[in-house]
Amino acid sequence: MSETYAPPATSPPFAPARSSPFALAGRCLRWATATLTVAAVSIGLFFGGAGYVFGPINDVTTAATLLLMAPGVLAVRRLAAGRVGSWFSALSFLTVAGLAVAAGGLIALVVDLITLNDSFVTGGIGILPFLAWLAAMAHIALRRGVLTRRVGWLSLAALGISILAGAAGPLLPMTVLVFALGLPLLAVLAAWLWVTGTDLLDASSTQP
Repeated sequence: MSETYAPPATSPPFAPARSSPFALAGRCLRWATATLTVAAVSIGLFFGGAGYVFGPINDVTTAATLLLMAPGVLAVRRLAAGRVGSWFSALSFLTVAGLAVAAGGLIALVVDLITLNDSFVTGGIGILPFLAWLAAMAHIALRRGVLTRRVGWLSLAALGISILAGAAGPLLPMTVLVFALGLPLLAVLAAWLWVTGTDLLDASSTQP
């Protein structure tokens, strides 16, 4: 299916500010690509035995990534208005709340307000709406043309690896899980963040 809009030339990385909320969301997603990359490197170093300090670095940068994703979720909701039912708006708001819960749990872990097991609970509660939103993203990109098809395929890839990691989690040692599924998931998510951010920056030139 062809795209519903022809985006202008790709915006340069970390482009100068524009007034559109789509531009703000696009920049946030591009910065989230950077924070997620730091998170991926730090968790690899942590499980590779480089030192305890990389654990909190991973927690903080992951929390920053989750919070930076929130404007993107709301921008996609706005972009889809009129082309997708009200269910997508409800899911988008639920997703933003979930991202805040997951990020808050990570920060609380870093400052010793909760335990690691508690952070797994807040993370699980927070990420579940996001996984449902990823499935919805695949639908609105591949079937409704709200965003480019590459966003849809990356959404499906991220969702599939997430489900596989969740199913394999109880069966694999943590180190194996991180390197076999966690790091590939982070790579796919980084690509998804960048591509979605680019689409939103492009949409800022055509949307009010």
